[in-house]
Amino acid sequence: MILLLQNTNDRPATWLHQQLAARGVYVVQVTVDEILTSKQFSLQMIEGQYRSAITLQRGLVIESEKVQAVINRIQYLPALFESTFKKQDAEYVNQEWYAMLLSWLHSLQPKVLFNEAAPTGMAGERYNNQEWMMMAAKAGFSVLPYWHDHRQGETIDAAPVEEARIQSLIAYDGAIFPASPHEPLPASLTAPVHDLQRQAGAQLLGLQLLVTPNDTYFISATTFPILSEGGKALVSRIRQTIQQKQTITHPVS
Repeated sequence: MILLLQNTNDRPATWLHQQLAARGVYVVQVTVDEILTSKQFSLQMIEGQYRSAITLQRGLVIESEKVQAVINRIQYLPALFESTFKKQDAEYVNQEWYAMLLSWLHSLQPKVLFNEAAPTGMAGERYNNQEWMMMAAKAGFSVLPYWHDHRQGETIDAAPVEEARIQSLIAYDGAIFPASPHEPLPASLTAPVHDLQRQAGAQLLGLQLLVTPNDTYFISATTFPILSEGGKALVSRIRQTIQQKQTITHPVS
């Protein structure tokens, strides 16, 4: 079983599901809402090995032994309990579910393609703009002047530059996939991209850069990029890593 975990209305996840299906890869889409309202949720450690079983309302049973690969796109827990519990009780239930899902995702970590669960985020650590820009500068990117005012909010000093353009790209599995194949990333920025990915601890990372005639500046990064920007090349690489996970789970004798 190959799982695609997502929030409801995650269009990039649906796009990926369709693209993989067109390539003969059957992926089971499961929303976090379905997990939170499951009939049964069990997680045990037996002889040093995690074992879990989740029975969804639609009858699907997710057993850890049968899971070969996991694509994790869970961004947040939906507010399902506010209408059935008092506010303080709903917050407690939400925290308990968050802890349970973190434990479950951690138990599946060796099978996760992207991104691994962390205490600050279900699908990777959460960073604010200041943290991203500090890591980007450390990685070797040119970074525009930035400041934060509690009254006026965040400001990035991007003076108008003729012929400046935004370049989007996705980094995954040691490769870089520009949104526009006709505008490849300068070779000098390959190492900074991978270093930023390493610092963030993200197997999948989306970046936006400001390209000017004289330099290329880091603008922002996210662990939830629009997957279609990586195009068919990204889908092919994801398909390849799924096959690798399947081989590890069920090695060819």
